[in-house]
Amino acid sequence: MILCFQRIFSFIIENIVLITICAFITKNLHEYISNTLIFNLFGILFCLFYFAIFNSQLNQGKTIGKLLCRIRVASLQAQSIKLTTSFLRACIIIMLTSLIKNFFL
Repeated sequence: MILCFQRIFSFIIENIVLITICAFITKNLHEYISNTLIFNLFGILFCLFYFAIFNSQLNQGKTIGKLLCRIRVASLQAQSIKLTTSFLRACIIIMLTSLIKNFFL
């Protein structure tokens, strides 16, 4: 049960971090790029690479939220996952998140 709360809290922290970073970057680039599609693509790519790199063995499976909650992403053998596995995992998570967002909004 505690692990469930750690994962939820980690997810909330990740969203705060990503929204803050993306908002800061897009605010500074807004005067140079006025296309909304480019901003959306930037946000998706940034999130994709953020999760792919931080959740992989390059960072021992710890994003900022997971680090604060003292959890990490690991394989069934308790090893950090490879970058390719982390990238595919991030693609699935982002696609599901986008579908859920579009369904409810």
